[in-house]
Amino acid sequence: MKLNNIYILIACLLTSVHAQNCRVNIDVISTIGEHDFYFTYPLKVLVDSDNSIFVVDKNATELFKFNSKGEFVKKIGNQGKGPSEFLEVTNIVFQGNNIIAFDRTQQRFTIFNDNGILVKTINTPQKLMMNPLFIDKLTNESFFIYDPTSVEKSNLVFYEISSDLKNIQYFFGNAESIFDLSTPFGRSLKSVENLDVCILSSTKIIISQRFYNGKILLMEKITGGWKYTERNGFKPNIPAYQEYSLKELNTLKENKINFMVLSENKSQFLVAMNCISSGIFTFKNKYVLHFFCLTNKKKTSDLYLNIFDYNGQLISSELVMQNKPLYDFRVLGKDNNEYFIVRDLIDGIPVLQKLRISINL
Repeated sequence: MKLNNIYILIACLLTSVHAQNCRVNIDVISTIGEHDFYFTYPLKVLVDSDNSIFVVDKNATELFKFNSKGEFVKKIGNQGKGPSEFLEVTNIVFQGNNIIAFDRTQQRFTIFNDNGILVKTINTPQKLMMNPLFIDKLTNESFFIYDPTSVEKSNLVFYEISSDLKNIQYFFGNAESIFDLSTPFGRSLKSVENLDVCILSSTKIIISQRFYNGKILLMEKITGGWKYTERNGFKPNIPAYQEYSLKELNTLKENKINFMVLSENKSQFLVAMNCISSGIFTFKNKYVLHFFCLTNKKKTSDLYLNIFDYNGQLISSELVMQNKPLYDFRVLGKDNNEYFIVRDLIDGIPVLQKLRISINL
């Protein structure tokens, strides 16, 4: 694959929310999918110990493997219903040196070794209809899964599944059973169909709504279950956003248009439209980075970065890109060099870009 090397220092575009000096730098190291290889819509990315990149593409019936330079290596799997075949790959996760791929249509897990050779297939446990939007290692004996489809009429379901993928060890229930729905965060969860999840350890997890509301939720394992604590993120307040009256806000709600209120002044509300969480990941074993995009009145996007510690306390919030055509910016993964792999559009083409982020707090 031809790799389109780009090295752009965007420091001149970066502006701290709290200070004028730049505290976050982003370098675009490389781009995959702009020339010789084309994606439909990348959904999930994993990077192994050699920095090889494995990609799940939308509606794909195989996995795509690239080397650390972004050069295409091979396809893994084929279309069909056989042991190493897929009808629709929707998620992947590592288990040691093996790759576990989930086929939503066939309701089964297929396990390959790191060379793409079939190890075995496993049907979903207990005849459970699954569509895991997030799956990652929680302990050596279990995976943590977020799956809003597992319980009828529920929009939020977490559970822990054994590492052999055969037994559900701990079921978290749904929004009605595990959250205080009298809180603003709890009320909003009733309509959420997708979350961003970041596992910090076997006993600590951070989540955010995909339609970001200025808050995150810290989940901590305690004796007999989990406890949940709301943490505040930063709500940016800059003049590029639109003012609305209370009546206009109610109209937005009635039309189910996503927005976030940044501030209120004499019954006028400063509102950011299309406030979208773009991924949460750990960084340098020290920080939790939460990316989110706000669409401004120029119909372009501003990319913000909330920086939390491992207790979910906000350290800083930075405006890292301003007035950019971030059509579908989303962080999908990171490699062993702490480079982040993001999905975006270039001239209407879905691509993956490798970003190097440096933080000076």
